[in-house]
Amino acid sequence: MQTKCLLRGAACLVVTVYGALSLPSCGYIADKDRIKIATLNGKAITRGDFDKVIREMAPDERPLIRTKGDVRKALENYLDAEVRNQNAEALLEQQKIFVPREIAEQMLRFKRSDLFIEIARPEDYKLNERDIEYMKEEREIKIDEEWRKLHAEAGVQYRIDQAIQEGLITITDEEYQSEFAIRSGTLIHYERVAFKGILVPGGSAEARTAGTEIRQRLQKGETPEAILPQYESIGAQIIESELDHDPAKTRYASFWEQAENAQPGQIVGPIAIKGWVAKVEDAQGRVTENPYPDGMLVCVVTDRTDEKPKTLEESKPQLQFNILYAKIMDQMRTENGVQIIEENLPDPGMYTASQ
Repeated sequence: MQTKCLLRGAACLVVTVYGALSLPSCGYIADKDRIKIATLNGKAITRGDFDKVIREMAPDERPLIRTKGDVRKALENYLDAEVRNQNAEALLEQQKIFVPREIAEQMLRFKRSDLFIEIARPEDYKLNERDIEYMKEEREIKIDEEWRKLHAEAGVQYRIDQAIQEGLITITDEEYQSEFAIRSGTLIHYERVAFKGILVPGGSAEARTAGTEIRQRLQKGETPEAILPQYESIGAQIIESELDHDPAKTRYASFWEQAENAQPGQIVGPIAIKGWVAKVEDAQGRVTENPYPDGMLVCVVTDRTDEKPKTLEESKPQLQFNILYAKIMDQMRTENGVQIIEENLPDPGMYTASQ
């Protein structure tokens, strides 16, 4: 009997100790996930909600979090995206904005050309029909994601336009000065080059050979007009244009690999060009874009303008959009009751281990 009591007492002790160790621990972990770190439209955003958002992001979109400031910035970006999406959904329902899905596809082709590769012989890569179907489904999902982003930005632009038309938003000189001080290092007139040369369409061996021959003749001092007749039978044409060295215009990157810092008289090419357009302005000032055929270009630099910083007045059109965008986003955050609870933000160490 005494032994049974001792055993029973030991068992009770084990249960008591186990409960003391495990139950509060489980409660503590769950509580951390339920800690409110922000509010959006009256709804609490918890640490658990935010962790899920970060986890489910595509690797190329997941923010790098090293400091408490990084945590706050990532949370701000998430809340802003939610605000923009909700605004766009309302405007779409009212039929006040619309972006063709084809534009989203074009944008994605530029960002992720790998998603649009057509595999002629899937069996060579041990791919079956289901694999191919899955790749197509992934592509469509990505296009829809891009489409949603475009609508989100279109919604903000609509709000900006409406606020301007109704006289509800203005920019003071002080705001221009402040934004200019922040961004002056990036506000520049890009290096600009004028050139004249010959474009041979296509990428065949004949086109490449013609490009080499044209360069040799230009080096000897012949003009494009004198050289052209020999190559008109293969569709060659004279191109006379100007380009600025804007890094965002990636279609012209191959040109600038050779033309950067080029002086008048210097020969550029042959280079393969793709997706180039000629901008033509009519008497009424309307600008249209006419595509050039893809092919091999050889040209002579006729003029150049060095890169130089813009003045405040020259920068105002660029500054205006940034300032108005920030103001409209502030309005939308207020309308949607966006609040961040600084003291409840999680430790950045929760994210660094997985990055």
